[in-house]
Amino acid sequence: MRRAQRLVLVTARTPLRHLWALAYRAVAHGVGRLLTRGEPGAAVYTRASLGGREFTAGLSDIDLAIVLATDEQADRVRGRWHRLDGALPIGGLVDLPLIYGQAELAAVAGRSALTYDGVAFGGPRVTRDAVRTLQRPELDGGKASTWRQLHGPDRRPPTRPHDAQEQRIAAWFELVYWWRFAFPACAVPPAPWLASRCVKLVAEPGRIWLALEHGERVATRAQALQRLLRRLPEEEVALREVIALERALPRSPEPALATVIPVLIRLSERIAATLAAQIADAPVTEVALSGERAQLPLADWRALAAPPAADERLLPLTGDPADPAVLGAAVNAHLSGPYPVMRSGRLLLLPGGEFVRTRMRAIQFPASDPVSFALLDGEATARFPDVAGWSIHDVARRAVAEHAARLRSEPGDLGLLQTATRAALAHESVRRGEPELVLTGAEALARLPGGDLATLREQVLALPAYAYASARI
Repeated sequence: MRRAQRLVLVTARTPLRHLWALAYRAVAHGVGRLLTRGEPGAAVYTRASLGGREFTAGLSDIDLAIVLATDEQADRVRGRWHRLDGALPIGGLVDLPLIYGQAELAAVAGRSALTYDGVAFGGPRVTRDAVRTLQRPELDGGKASTWRQLHGPDRRPPTRPHDAQEQRIAAWFELVYWWRFAFPACAVPPAPWLASRCVKLVAEPGRIWLALEHGERVATRAQALQRLLRRLPEEEVALREVIALERALPRSPEPALATVIPVLIRLSERIAATLAAQIADAPVTEVALSGERAQLPLADWRALAAPPAADERLLPLTGDPADPAVLGAAVNAHLSGPYPVMRSGRLLLLPGGEFVRTRMRAIQFPASDPVSFALLDGEATARFPDVAGWSIHDVARRAVAEHAARLRSEPGDLGLLQTATRAALAHESVRRGEPELVLTGAEALARLPGGDLATLREQVLALPAYAYASARI
């Protein structure tokens, strides 16, 4: 596979690129047909680079999106993908497809996990594809509008334009998405795809900054790099190296992480500064932080609304996060357990190798995770901006909604009862006008009378936040 990849790659920018594009498209058609056989009304699309100007044979994956008429059909197609992926060596060519029922796609398209009205992470109907969409809503109203139809009826929902705050959330989540690729790149030996990733790790955050700061939209990464060169003359040396790397991709050049990671950090700091400036006039709610803080509990949005485990915590690390070797060592030394955290200006970096570990939290700035910044600075309160998605009101509302769904659909272990209690207490404190966040789930549950697991579950369900069917503030 690697030898074939190199053979294709060296001819990717010659006239043979048209042949390779046809071959990729044929594979996309074939896989789409296999996955949707016997499913009437299935719609199959290509997404990302295939068919567009970013396509580079030998480097680009085949990215598919499949929309079915019903959720039941979507579940069957997901099962087929797992069987097909295990039976055929297509994992390096065809990426994990997005698969939806039409109603599910309409519900999540163009929305983010922070402002979603439904339940995404808990409850009986949770799909990885809805979660993937909500944690990366993308700029300009969502990803479905950019898909290219392969076959079937068009089942894409109408584009839902973002308002200014939704655009900010989408921009931040897009930056988080690319940092999730940056950390593993620093932790693995050089590979044929690493030079291409280096280009993306500058061009894609550059696109975000150009859109936020200057309202500019660029069609390709090469164009983004050229626009950055004009906008950021102080980055000329590094940007010219990345531009040369992009032009040399068919020759499988050596990666340039030592150049790219510092630029990525500086671009991320610019994005954070732009976002902070755009919401600077918004009111701020001071939220009291209660309980033990010596172990630096992690209480970001994911910990409060969709915790992978109860009572996660941070582990501050020293070292220069602009050094790829430092980031790679942090990834490899902390594959589980407390989350390593490194500070760079107005940023917190949480290095992780597995995507499940860095979901929605690879990088933070004060508005996206005010609690961690407050704890690291020794503050008694966290400052939540009163803007959609990042406000304590929205955080508490979403945390209760997600936990309410899980409490209804799962037996509930002690960890779930702890985090559900913390969410409910935060919810009630916001309603009272005295916002407070109990830092750990264990301390939150200790505020209840106690008893065995069944008794504790009854006490949690009796909390005001869960006593109403709407589970909303």
